[in-house]
Amino acid sequence: MRKLSESQKNARLEDGLIVNKATGRSCLSSMGLYLKAIRKTRLLDYGEEIELAVKIASGDDFARRMMIESNLRLVVKIAKRYTNRGMTFDDLIEEGNMGLIVAVGKFRGDKGARFATYAGWWIEQSIERALQKQTKLVRVPVHVSDDLQKLKRVRETFILERRIEPTEEELCDLTGFTKAYVVRLSSINLQVCSIDQEVSIDNDSSFAEVLSDPDQKGQAETLISNQLNDLLLSLLPGLSDREREVIARRFGFGDAEEETFEQISRDMGLSRERIRQIQNEAIGKIKTAFADRYGVGKDVLEV
Repeated sequence: MRKLSESQKNARLEDGLIVNKATGRSCLSSMGLYLKAIRKTRLLDYGEEIELAVKIASGDDFARRMMIESNLRLVVKIAKRYTNRGMTFDDLIEEGNMGLIVAVGKFRGDKGARFATYAGWWIEQSIERALQKQTKLVRVPVHVSDDLQKLKRVRETFILERRIEPTEEELCDLTGFTKAYVVRLSSINLQVCSIDQEVSIDNDSSFAEVLSDPDQKGQAETLISNQLNDLLLSLLPGLSDREREVIARRFGFGDAEEETFEQISRDMGLSRERIRQIQNEAIGKIKTAFADRYGVGKDVLEV
């Protein structure tokens, strides 16, 4: 009889996944066997998803397990998009499964979206967080970091001025970089975080909560300039010119400096309260656009 490794001894089946007891993380003992096994699981129809969601909300562990097992193939499908990014396929699926478990716990099914649409976002975020953590372990040369910042500023300014994403050719013209170098830079740190993601381990406020609270402006600025920059930029074209200007100046997008309500109100000839209203209206539009894009209910973003 073949001797089991320590990790195999610690493994147990939980929630339709292989979970390591020592680490609390899922692992795949044999990828081939795993993929073969999940192909046999039956997909749920919308009515079944709603029924299970109700039971899960009341603490039904069997319903929770059934919802997870019925969607393991979704994790594999999404994980395939992230291959060749520095993590093994096994690890990608492991991270995706963790996101699936979170989605199952949060899904209520009362906003009309299918579970796959809702869970897909959580699965992607779990994988992207893991990739981001791994990316941070790789040292980026100083000159590459400088070029990344230049590309970022050019892209931000382009989107703010023209309300569309620049093409690779346009980025080349504006930065002086070759197309191959633009592609290389764009492949670094591509992860996008959710507007509902927690600010940090020590702060469980969501980005939506931080943005909606002027007293937490410093945290919002930090978030925007770091993890959430790409996500918000992609949503800014849906704002009016005035809203876009206020958001850009409040949080320092493109070439704009971060400014106070007082500075913006003085330049635009409006009261501080009116500038605050414009900012809040813009944030509301960003929330709606986010909810529409990812197929989640607006309540996910409510504060």
